[in-house]
Amino acid sequence: MVQRVSERKCFRDIFLLIFYFLFFLFLARAVPFVIGAIVVAFYLSVLLEVPREIIVKRTKIKVLATVAYVLTVILLIYASLSVFPNIVRRIIDTFKIVQSTKLHSLPDWVLPLIDELKNNVSDFVMKVLGAVANILPAIVTMVTLLIATLIGLESIKAYVRPRIHKLFLDDPERVERFILSFFHDIKRFVRGMILVSAISASITTVGLILLKIPSAISLGILTFLGGFFPIVGIIVSSIPMYIFALAEKGLAGLLWITVLLVGVNQLESWTYGPKIQSSNLRIHWFALVVSLIIFASLMNFVGVLIAFPTVIFLRNLWKEYILPLQRTGAGEEK
Repeated sequence: MVQRVSERKCFRDIFLLIFYFLFFLFLARAVPFVIGAIVVAFYLSVLLEVPREIIVKRTKIKVLATVAYVLTVILLIYASLSVFPNIVRRIIDTFKIVQSTKLHSLPDWVLPLIDELKNNVSDFVMKVLGAVANILPAIVTMVTLLIATLIGLESIKAYVRPRIHKLFLDDPERVERFILSFFHDIKRFVRGMILVSAISASITTVGLILLKIPSAISLGILTFLGGFFPIVGIIVSSIPMYIFALAEKGLAGLLWITVLLVGVNQLESWTYGPKIQSSNLRIHWFALVVSLIIFASLMNFVGVLIAFPTVIFLRNLWKEYILPLQRTGAGEEK
């Protein structure tokens, strides 16, 4: 009887949880770069915590954990300051070479197709550069917010956690447990992403080295970071691979890169990817794919970032609040 009364008294908390969730989605739609920066900062904070937690758990030596944390930060800074600019420079140089190359050895009927392809690629690159130029102020804002959020994330957590119960009315302690469990599940999801991305990036890097593609290690790092952004990350990381392969090995290079990327994608999709993430989330992979497609179409880049956390939130809300209410109602009918 006490449990039934308790379940009936949580309606306002359920309403508030849904209201806060919908307000978050509204902000994601209204100010995507702000919300995107906050979400990415949270993901990066989990990424930085992983090596530290592993070392503390296995060695109990906090000094080594601190060293691992610092090395991870250095790797991210290196990727930002060296890997990405290097790839951009090589893409520009390679693109110029491809544009100016005359493929006389090919049959006459193929040459117009190649020229048309190069023109289309040129137009596409110019459109991308134009789009980037248009949103450059927003990108700068997002990066600034990302750095500020990442630096102050622990302070934000320390401030919000003891005050979160004030946002609810009926059973604040239960809601606090729900929210903490929700963020714990997201951390498990991000850790799974890290492991899946590391495996895929390692296989891709080995394949690029065997194919003798320039900047294989840099492209591997880009692939690893791109694994945090489903669909978008694959596209962004594959473009330089195709450009370098075309410049180094011609059409055969494009074919081999396609085989490599499709092979890695199939391995990830049917072997280690679902096994790792399903065990972490206990959510069917089809629900994850559908949520990703829907949120990406509705909210573009930020939709990709929040799709899986949204599924986790709705799953936990259903298990923690809605199902107990249904069981209570069924028990009263009996």
